[in-house]
This record gives sequence, C-alpha cells and structure tokens, in this order.
Amino acid sequence: MASSSSASGAPLSGDQIAALAEALATALKPQLQQMVAEAVSVEVARVEDAINLRIATLGDEVGGHVSTINAVADRAAETSQLIDTSMNELANKLEMAKVELAGIRHPRANEDQLALAMFELDEIISATQGATAGILSAAEKIMDVVSRGPDARISPEEAEDLINEITRIFEACNFQDLTGQRVTKVVDTFLKIEDHMNAIIRNLGKDSFDHIPVGEERHASRDGTVLTGPAAEKHGTSQNEIDALFD
Repeated sequence: MASSSSASGAPLSGDQIAALAEALATALKPQLQQMVAEAVSVEVARVEDAINLRIATLGDEVGGHVSTINAVADRAAETSQLIDTSMNELANKLEMAKVELAGIRHPRANEDQLALAMFELDEIISATQGATAGILSAAEKIMDVVSRGPDARISPEEAEDLINEITRIFEACNFQDLTGQRVTKVVDTFLKIEDHMNAIIRNLGKDSFDHIPVGEERHASRDGTVLTGPAAEKHGTSQNEIDALFD
C-alpha cells in the first residue's frame, strides 16, 4: 500500500495523519449527525404512521365489538324484561285462578259448597222417592176399596182409612216445597260455580284453550253409568218422529 504523503511528496508523519483524520471527522461530524437525525426522523415517522394505523384499525375493531356487545346487551335486557312481564302476567293469572277456585272450594273453609250441593241433591232424590212411595201406597189402598164396585158398602172404619190415605197423599205432595227450596240452593251454587269458572276462562283467555281438544260431553252417575236422561220439552226426538219410524 502506498504511504500518505504531503503535497510536496514527502511522507506524512503519524501525528500529521491523526491531525488530518481529526480535522476530517470534525468537518464531517455535522453532516453525519444531520444524516442520522434525518434517517431516525424518517424511521420514527414511519413507525408512528404504522402505530397510528394499527391504533385506528384496533379502534374500529374494538368499536365493532363494543357495538355488537351493546346490541346483545340490549336484546338481553329486552328479553329479560319480556320474561319478567310474562312471569308477572302468569303469576297474576294464577293468583286470579286461585281466588276463583277458592270461591268454589277453599281448602280451609268449614263448608264445601260442592259437597253441600251434592247433599241437597241426595235429599231431593230421597224426598222424591219417599213421596212417590207414599202416594203409590195410598193410591193402592184406595184402589182396593174402589175396585169393589159402585154398589159396595164401605164401613165407617174403611171410610176413615180412605180419608187417612187421601191425607197421606196430600202430605206427600208437600215434598215439592222442600225440594223446590233445595233445588233453588243447588242452582244458586252451580250458578256461582259457573261465574267463577267463567272468570277463570276470561282471565286465562279463550285462545289459551285452542290447543286442547273438545271432549265428548258425557253425563255419568257416580258409579260411572252414562246417563242420557229424559229430553227437555221441544228437545230430542218427539214421539211422532219415533212413530214415523214404524210406519
């Protein structure tokens, strides 16, 4: 390698080379510092832009998630409110049904209206049967005397017996007063029950029964026997219609 030399061609000494290097460094130092500062500034600006872009992107993503969370929270609040409203309505309807059922048969009541109605019906049946039996028995005894013919003589004792039997018939006919009162009580009880049942149906709403099939109406006695009973006047099959079947 060729050695450093001066302008006159003489070689430079070590001190001269060091002095020359120091002078060169001193001359280039501001330029190098400026170049480094500019490079660092450019790199910092690029990093800042990248960071700001990422922050903006994250802000949009977080904003979207927050919006989704808020929407879900709103729907959850609406659903919770709807559930609370439905539960309150159901509780009110059940409470109303309990009140109406208590009006029919309260578990802590001393008297059971349905049981009383059944008792009254049993008493009506018993009184009707007793009166019927008494009337038929008296009628049979009267028929025994009358069947002797118009010319038959009746003793005073038999005449007195006839009067007693006729009196028994009159007395037996008085059952209608008691049974009429009992029937009125039973009807009042059933009307009251009907009012309570109608109130329950109104409270629950007729539409709530649409999914329940309408069962066949069958009237049965307490032993399970199906009862049809006599048809009411102007209802059912008339005797003329029955006779027409045999013509």
